[in-house]
Amino acid sequence: MFHSWFAEKLAGSTEYGCHPEVAEALRKYLNQETTAKEAARAIARPVENADNLLEELRRLWKFLFDAMFGLPPSTTDTLVELLQAIDDLPEPDMTGIAEENRPVEKVWCGIPGFVRHYEDALDWDETRHEATTTGVSPARGAFCARMAGIAARLANAGVGSWMDYGYETVADALERSDAVFGFEIPLVVEWFKFARPQFEAGALMGEESDALAKPRDLWRGGDAMSLGRLSFWRKRLDEIRMQSQGTMQAAEAALAELISVPTPTPYQGW
Repeated sequence: MFHSWFAEKLAGSTEYGCHPEVAEALRKYLNQETTAKEAARAIARPVENADNLLEELRRLWKFLFDAMFGLPPSTTDTLVELLQAIDDLPEPDMTGIAEENRPVEKVWCGIPGFVRHYEDALDWDETRHEATTTGVSPARGAFCARMAGIAARLANAGVGSWMDYGYETVADALERSDAVFGFEIPLVVEWFKFARPQFEAGALMGEESDALAKPRDLWRGGDAMSLGRLSFWRKRLDEIRMQSQGTMQAAEAALAELISVPTPTPYQGW
């Protein structure tokens, strides 16, 4: 399976290609010949044994990011399980590795290299500016929606720190009067579909986040996550569903994903 994709990666340069052992480990895993834990250990081995751990680690994260977005969506859940197994790997002993060849953060815990590739590819502030000015292409919109779904899955699996992205995406879409519904509501759907328990937990515990504290003109209910904020989001989605024919189905889908979240006293405005 996926022969052409793997062939392309193996044919790449040292900088942009991948280690053959890493490619083989991923291929076997996707073909269900190994478990996620076995694949994670096999993928980690050539990185941890490399003369330049930092450079090999960069190549690995780029390869896994490309796999997540270059392979068919049918592989997404399988790849999320693999990232979860990589996140669980013990940190390597870096004794004897030159300081300049070591990463400044953890090697595996929190999958930091994958997160950086995600940030660079999403570039949320610039993407949202583009959406509110010139507009984004359907292809870019679909890509961002897929990114949202992947980040939400990882958040729900407890792999890395992703909820800031979820909070920012949802709050920008539902708490700003300049929201571009056709672009942003499909992203909200993905976050609620795959990470609703995380939003619920954040609301119940009053979670704080810089992403939630950003000023937005339609919300005056405080900086933290809360059940009142969830209620406001429901209210906004219902308004969007009623006023925008083009995003009616997406808004209805987002509302459907919030059905099981506890409903507090109806939001009346602050």
